[in-house]
Amino acid sequence: MKNALFFAKGFLIFSCVAATMLYIKAFSKNKNNFLYGLTEKYARSEKLPSPKLVFIGGSGLVFGLDSKRIQDSLHIPVVNMGMHAGLGITFELAEAELVAKSGDKVVMSFEYNADDDITIHGYDYLKAVAVDALPDIFKCVPVFDKLNYVELKYFYFSNSGKVLSAVQNGQLPAPFPIRCISSLTLFLNETGDIDYTKDDDTTKFTYRKNVFNTYGDVATRFDFSYDSTMLKGKKAVEQGYIKEVSLINKYVERLKQKGVQVSYLLPVIAKSDYILNKRVIDNLDIAYGRELKIPVLNTLSSSIYPDGLFFDTVFHLNIKGREKHTSEIIALLKKAFSI
Repeated sequence: MKNALFFAKGFLIFSCVAATMLYIKAFSKNKNNFLYGLTEKYARSEKLPSPKLVFIGGSGLVFGLDSKRIQDSLHIPVVNMGMHAGLGITFELAEAELVAKSGDKVVMSFEYNADDDITIHGYDYLKAVAVDALPDIFKCVPVFDKLNYVELKYFYFSNSGKVLSAVQNGQLPAPFPIRCISSLTLFLNETGDIDYTKDDDTTKFTYRKNVFNTYGDVATRFDFSYDSTMLKGKKAVEQGYIKEVSLINKYVERLKQKGVQVSYLLPVIAKSDYILNKRVIDNLDIAYGRELKIPVLNTLSSSIYPDGLFFDTVFHLNIKGREKHTSEIIALLKKAFSI
């Protein structure tokens, strides 16, 4: 009986210590986080003289562009502010207003998303990191979003705050020990260091802050591609373009008033994913051409690439894909901006 009681107490103490360690780890700020790359991207944008070329959008841009090559070809300073589609286009458009100055040229490109609300507003647990990395974003978010952003910056990283926010978003289950374990998994797999390794373990890519080069592109090794059946992101997208186009147009007007030239670039997409979502994407393409108050630089057909040119998701090009896409972008921008 005494031995059983002893082991029970020991197990309880061990469980409490383990849960506490997981709790601290999961709710600490990981400054190595991929999203903290925003800090250096913004610092570069502030140092560059105008006119400059600014790319705004999700992670498709950080994998899809060779910004140095674009800068050298067009003879204009370039900063790639692309980061993560999960931040939502409200955040990304606020970035454009924050970064762009009179005389600048902005190219926007937003990936297709399976959830219209996420397309617009993004995930709180991602925005919490991004707001911490880029606090000046408060200057440019819409008034109705400011309270949410204040909560993200000053409340979300607190222990109770992050638990409550995660529970509200349906990301963490109860009870407490499971919340701790689940939050650590969420933290590592969604906002922390993520490893993508081939079966032979000879090539490795890790999503961390230090993967970016001076221009804001991913610069570490991603010169391999997965089989098309392994590409992440294959899912049906919603046709919620009305809110999206309206929001883009609203920010475009504000940018134009600042003397900024704005264009839109349809995101690259793997052919297999386009086939899955052909009807919706075709309709989005028509809507963009008809309703966006800025020129669309490319055509839908030119943005559909073979699966073999992608890295780990249906929007992330590998090295060969980046080279092809960059060449096409240079040609498009020379024509669009008369450079």
